[in-house]
Amino acid sequence: MLASPLLRWSPHVLYTNLAEPILRWTLVEKGYALIHGACLAVDGRAHLITARTDTGKTTTLLQILSRQSHNAALGFIADDLTIVSPDGRVRPYPKPLTISAHTVRAINADCLAWHERLFLPLQSRIHSRNGRRFAHWLAHTQLPMATINAYVQCLVPPPKYFVEQLVPSARLAGEAQLTEMIVIERAEDLDVRVPPDEALEILMRNCADAYGFPPYAAIETFLYQSHTQGDLNAVEREIVESALRGVPTTLVRRRSGDWWPQVLAHMDEFSKVETKTAMKQVVPVVQPASSAVA
Repeated sequence: MLASPLLRWSPHVLYTNLAEPILRWTLVEKGYALIHGACLAVDGRAHLITARTDTGKTTTLLQILSRQSHNAALGFIADDLTIVSPDGRVRPYPKPLTISAHTVRAINADCLAWHERLFLPLQSRIHSRNGRRFAHWLAHTQLPMATINAYVQCLVPPPKYFVEQLVPSARLAGEAQLTEMIVIERAEDLDVRVPPDEALEILMRNCADAYGFPPYAAIETFLYQSHTQGDLNAVEREIVESALRGVPTTLVRRRSGDWWPQVLAHMDEFSKVETKTAMKQVVPVVQPASSAVA
């Protein structure tokens, strides 16, 4: 693979816009799907949080982690992309978190060095939801958007940090079993269970939404056409459909953008159900009559 020398000075573009799409379809060929969603684990149960790009997954995840620092059972798996297998096992995708303008309020800036705090407002503003919307608008023009993006990120690198830097008390989870999926949207307040077919469509749309920036459109067809498996789009969909089988999905809408209390409530509810189930399975030990003390 050959890349422009410019990308030496803008490694974020090289990784996010070129290497990541290649990894997506490589994983599909190996039997895994790289899905667009943040993921937390509690006692081996994975809770997937999916949304359109720049909705607030990272903010929601950081708010939960910072408020649940005492919870030894809570583990971080991913904040943007999660690897899932057909049997519903999820694994972390090693990637730093991008702190945009609407995420800054969810972190403790004291964890950062002074020079990082100094430039964070500018970085987070440029690499914010509005900044990316403007970039997507430019992508529909005849301008060389991939080159422009490389220059911008070279001059003002996106603020990227690993979760341990932002929440030092965060615990990392290696893998877990997918237990529920929560879809977050910014709209009038609503909490409703989503049918399985609709849940699959939402997740697939969100996955496609994560790969819409140039030059993806120019290389997409080449990437998903496998010499051995044909169209990898169908293979990826089968993997995701299998992983979601039997997994309940809830749509959580909040106009304010504060989804974390409801997401945390869902996670706590699953913990209570598991505890009740375990208690019902406990069989009391009855002392045989013959060994009773006379």
